[in-house]
Amino acid sequence: MDYLVFSALLAFAVTMINISYDIACQWHKKLWTHMESMPSRLHIPRDSMTIQFFIPKFHLKAHIDKCQRNFLFNWTKYVGQTDGEAPEHGWSNINHVATSMKEMGPGSQWDTLDDHFGDWNWKKVTALGHTLLCKMGDAIKWKREHGEALGELEKTIESALILQWKREVEAWEDDGSQCNPFESRFACCRPSSAHELQAGINVSLHTDISPSRLIISGIDLQDQQQCLKVDIANASLHPTDKQKTNLQTCITTLQCHIDAWALLRPETFKLWLSSELEPTATCNERLAVHEWELRHAQALNALNEVHSHLRLWSHMYIYKDRNVHGQAAFTRVQALINGVELRKQASVEKYQHAHDALLALSHRLDKSGWEISLPWLLDSDVRPMGDMERQGTGTISWIWLDSRAVMHGM
Repeated sequence: MDYLVFSALLAFAVTMINISYDIACQWHKKLWTHMESMPSRLHIPRDSMTIQFFIPKFHLKAHIDKCQRNFLFNWTKYVGQTDGEAPEHGWSNINHVATSMKEMGPGSQWDTLDDHFGDWNWKKVTALGHTLLCKMGDAIKWKREHGEALGELEKTIESALILQWKREVEAWEDDGSQCNPFESRFACCRPSSAHELQAGINVSLHTDISPSRLIISGIDLQDQQQCLKVDIANASLHPTDKQKTNLQTCITTLQCHIDAWALLRPETFKLWLSSELEPTATCNERLAVHEWELRHAQALNALNEVHSHLRLWSHMYIYKDRNVHGQAAFTRVQALINGVELRKQASVEKYQHAHDALLALSHRLDKSGWEISLPWLLDSDVRPMGDMERQGTGTISWIWLDSRAVMHGM
């Protein structure tokens, strides 16, 4: 491999070389050491050249996250929408002659492969003008649409953060040893200090529980109620003894948590938080403020959960289409996908419930403007951002535009 690469590069007098290889992440590490052990005629002036290594997009998904960040075409200048898989495209044409070739001897097989690959290459070259024209039209179309989408995305981010991001990207493009700006960064959520929670008038129902903790407990109970409703709604008509036991355990646990009457159904018990009161009912403003802040965080967290479920849902569908064969395997994978779909829908309902609470509290606290970043979530809005194979050919739902949702969830 090393000899072939250096022999081919001797024929070109260029200053930039982009090398795409299935295992470029490992192969490039000792490439220059190997070059030094080869004859001097195979040495290339790498100090005066820009040499970049990539992994083809189809093969990249099988690599670890670090490889996917550092060897992706989409994050590098001057490569456009290159996928690196062009040498593999011809194999789809060869699949049709496999039946005939299996009866041939080695010589006939080689001649047949040469003929078919030669025909493939000839057709590709003769159609190159038409192919490039179509790709140029698509590029113009998607440049306009993605330019508009980028403008909408930048409106949701502070200008200072955009400038900082651009500086980091440019520094990384000039020097690959710099911090990769595409690497995920986690922001820890710091709880309020004890003296902040205890400041002011104590309006909690217990001297050992702060007002914010009181609201958090109520919101947690509502989440448990929602999960229990989903489990009951999706229970089969003829559940097994184990399924009945698990469901009864959940009901009993929630019954103990809310400490209700024995005949009360825990999944429908109303907790009477500030957002559930009538607009004319009297409510302590400090409790309402605490619930507003927590509900706002809950909505952002629910959006982050929707993001995670959509990523998993999309990945599982792609995996199923490519790798799953047979009725038994298909049924098992479909059951897993249905489970992800249920969890995704539960997160959507969690966001919608938080939105309803914010709407009720906004009238009580005279809050405005929050609906811009947290609008009502429609079913048509819940869709994946896209994957590496569709980049450049899709639009983004608003749920991916507000970076605060992702940062808060992390």
